[in-house]
Amino acid sequence: TEAVEIYFGYGMRAAFCAPEHMDLLEVLRNEIPHARWAVVGEVILLAVSLISFWAEKLRPVPKKLFPDASDHESFASFVKMFCHSLRGVCNRLAALIAMILVLVVSATYVERLVFDMSGWATLRIGICGGYVCTNGTTLGYNTPLNQCDMYELDDPWYKRPEFRVDFECHEDGSFGLYQASSPQRINGNAYIARLLQDDQGPRWSTSKLAMAALLLSVVASVVVIPFAPWVLPTVILTVGPMLFFAIVLAFVQFRVFGPITGQRILSLSRFDRFTWDVATAFLVGMTAAILPFMKELRSVWHCYYVKSLRTSFFDDGEDRTMAELKADAWCPFMLLTGTVNDFRRPTDDHSICEISFSPLHTGSEEIGYVRSPPQRSLAKCTALTGAGCLDAISLSMQDHVRVRFWLEVLNLSWGDYILFESNRSE
Repeated sequence: TEAVEIYFGYGMRAAFCAPEHMDLLEVLRNEIPHARWAVVGEVILLAVSLISFWAEKLRPVPKKLFPDASDHESFASFVKMFCHSLRGVCNRLAALIAMILVLVVSATYVERLVFDMSGWATLRIGICGGYVCTNGTTLGYNTPLNQCDMYELDDPWYKRPEFRVDFECHEDGSFGLYQASSPQRINGNAYIARLLQDDQGPRWSTSKLAMAALLLSVVASVVVIPFAPWVLPTVILTVGPMLFFAIVLAFVQFRVFGPITGQRILSLSRFDRFTWDVATAFLVGMTAAILPFMKELRSVWHCYYVKSLRTSFFDDGEDRTMAELKADAWCPFMLLTGTVNDFRRPTDDHSICEISFSPLHTGSEEIGYVRSPPQRSLAKCTALTGAGCLDAISLSMQDHVRVRFWLEVLNLSWGDYILFESNRSE
């Protein structure tokens, strides 16, 4: 949200305040300094991805490369793997840029339609008049809303006459507002202050309407279960990403347009710059503090599964390490099998394969073998062998982004990551 404000907020407010005869997309393209670079970057990434795709398909790679494979076969495998990885990186970056551009355009159109389609176009023009006639500042501040404007832009849009056709600015920062119902100008500052004081304006934000519509679609899908049982899973999987997008859209509108419109975020509170800065700094600090422990946080359900298996099936609930199993001559040779999900070599046509755990080695024919770490516990290996349900369905057996969304948001993974340490293969 803050990145959208820094890089795109200036142009989004220009499109929001643009007169009726201006095209919103044209204003966004001309007034956002980074828009052209974003579009150029999107095209370059897609072009590199397409070239990598064709380079990957030009020459087939042997299904299995033995240790004595020729240098030519090894090089072909390297090229294929490099192109495959490059295409994955480019696709993800292109998708990220595309989502940001869609978010910027959607937030701008939605914010403007909220005013114009509900009969508050005059209020929108008056709000923009108060912002433009004070040279991009908001009430209580003497610096532009985006303090980088004065350093990056020689001729800000709010100082140009083409953006001041709907009102008349005065030297003291006040402005006269034109109304279609009256040939005379009215005091724009008094008009806007009266409406905002009475909390008048668009009552239902589009984000709230979208959330209500999504929730109603879930209720409707429950009602039609006897006639179309397949509708409910489809709706549930789809509503999650759309609801997340609606919430992000609401916060972007609040951050970019809230300082000048005075609208509340989901009818809760108005924008305050000091409060927002403190909250942003706090959340960034919390993220930086939590990030080193992300693996532990993502393994919460896995740790719970390990504990449940250990207390239920292990003698006295006591766990053992692989080193202890290997050292005990009376202990049977334990061989446990699991699945590796979301892993696919360039030569494979599936993203799931088998893996084995033993006191000696870990791996399989497809992914290779390494020596098992001595500190790895038997309870952890047991949990890994039975954690393939949600993980395998979400990551390997279902090729839907919607399923991955729910897996990541709800942290439903029962499995865990294991490291293939190269020094243990010696």
